Order: sequence, then structure tokens, then C-alpha cells
Amino acid sequence: MVDPKVAAVLAARARRLAQPARDREDGHLEFVTFAVNSALYGLDLAAVRAVLPPGSATRLPRGDHLLAWIVNVRGELLPVADTARLLDPAAAPQAGAGPVVVVDGPQHPALGLAVDGLLDLTRVPALLPASPSATSPLWRGMAPDGAVILDAAALLADPRLYVSGPDPSPPVTGTAGGVAG
Repeated sequence: MVDPKVAAVLAARARRLAQPARDREDGHLEFVTFAVNSALYGLDLAAVRAVLPPGSATRLPRGDHLLAWIVNVRGELLPVADTARLLDPAAAPQAGAGPVVVVDGPQHPALGLAVDGLLDLTRVPALLPASPSATSPLWRGMAPDGAVILDAAALLADPRLYVSGPDPSPPVTGTAGGVAG
């Protein structure tokens, strides 16, 4: 049983962490920026749990085109998405996982994003609206430098990242040792 005071502190902390990152002094937003297929993207710094070096992800045998790797983050195994295919289903699969940006949120499990390269921590006074031609629900807006800022909550909630419905494998029949009875 969790102490109600501890539960209240944890709930308040989760609400604070779920808010967009803002510098208390000047109101600027902070983003981790990275490259995927020569395009520039960013994620709210508050949604980034960790950044892992190239080579930290292990390819899954017969891995799905979106969830192709796993990574161990402090003893927790997390799936790593092929970010190129996640952001553009027509893109060629990534050949390997470079650096991995681990995204976390209060409503969904953490997820690693395989990126081509990490760029910087970017601070901007405000986001520009996404281009009118942008149709992706994963886009939150644009930074003045042209980086597409991704919506971490929408990304983590993307149904393409989850297996749902009944298990497609056939039911196991018979008994141990292959002798039906």
C-alpha cells in the first residue's frame, strides 16, 4: 500500500513532468534535436528520459518494421522504433540503430527512437505552427531553424507501436511429449 502523502507527491511530480519544458526565467521551450533521414526533428526535453550512444540497441530477429531493436536502460528492456519508418511509412528501413533517444510519458510505456545523429539542445521562445501541408498527428510545430517538433504524447500513443487484438498464433493442442489424450 502506498502512503497517501507519497502518492500525492508522485502525482504532482508527474503533472509537472508532463508539461512542456519551459525555462522559468525567460519562458523559452527546450528541445533535444536530432536527424533522421537528413531531416531535423526535436522532442520536448521533459519527455526525454535518456540518450544512448550508437551500438546500444540490439536488432530483434524478424523484428517488425517499426519495432526493430531493443535496448537495456538501467535493467529495463525497451523497444526501439525505426524512426524513419515511423515518421514516413514510405521511407526505407534504417540500416542500423545509431544513437537512441528514449522518450517517456505518464500515460504510455517508454520507447526508444533510433536516430541518425544527435544535434543539440535547442531553446526557442515559441513554436511556429506546423506547415498547412503537414498532416502528421505526430507533429507539434516547427522551430525557427526548421526542425519539426514532435508531440511526445502522440508519438507514444501511436497505435502502430502496439499489438492489439487476439493472439494470431494457433492454439496449442495435445499434451506434453506430443501424445494426444
